[in-house]
Amino acid sequence: MANDVDKAEHIKHSLELQEDIPLFKRGIHFQRAGIALMFIFLICGAAGAFGTGPVSQQNLTVGTTQIESEKFLRFKDETELIFRMHQVEAEAQIAFPTEYLEHFEVKNIMPEPVATEIVADKVVYRFAANQKAVIRFFLNPGQTGSVDGILSVNNEPVSISHFIYR
Repeated sequence: MANDVDKAEHIKHSLELQEDIPLFKRGIHFQRAGIALMFIFLICGAAGAFGTGPVSQQNLTVGTTQIESEKFLRFKDETELIFRMHQVEAEAQIAFPTEYLEHFEVKNIMPEPVATEIVADKVVYRFAANQKAVIRFFLNPGQTGSVDGILSVNNEPVSISHFIYR
């Protein structure tokens, strides 16, 4: 295809036209680069680089707990943080650093926590549990940028990170 551009046809005619063949050739190259960029953005979007998708999916494990979340979040668009706990005693505990929660608005928690308290710059949620528990936090990102935090699930630390964009 590159040969098609190099072989621009010159036609002899009697019309007074301004022809700029080198400009035409450069335009073809820019057009092809633009099409390639659009294709790359389309693939990235379908894969989840701009929101929900396999690239954005983040699965973490701490002890007997699996945490599901997204790496890439949209500003003011609700996201879900899911904790799947196995082999839990009578009470499950999830602690978020206050610095981490400053980037989010907690919209809902399912099931409702039995107790919530602030202990040493952490917000600690306690849940009644019997062997297994699935706990969902519905969060709205309130600030853009990178967010990192070390959560504590049943007193076991786990590092989590997100990138929030507009």
